Amino acid sequence: MQRVKTWLFNNGRQREGRRLTQLRKYTFRHVAAHLKKLELEELVRELSGAKPGTSAYFGKYQAGLKSLCDELTDDEVNEYKVLAKKWNEETPPKKIQSG
Repeated sequence: MQRVKTWLFNNGRQREGRRLTQLRKYTFRHVAAHLKKLELEELVRELSGAKPGTSAYFGKYQAGLKSLCDELTDDEVNEYKVLAKKWNEETPPKKIQSG
């Protein structure tokens, strides 16, 4: 029985592995968060009153990102949307991929 099981395991049908194309779809919010990282960090610190890495800080991160994106001009939003589209079609810079 074990020999049959081993033979089937070794000679059974071969499945094609999934191809990893892209794990993340970037939006203009991702671009804004990367390009205005220091401003976002300062804003979230003000909202939360906590240091980065704490649960209180992470609890206010989305609110900080929303207010940062609301303050962007229309030109900046359009620029970030174009950059997000470029990052989705090609690949983002290595600095962004690792962060």
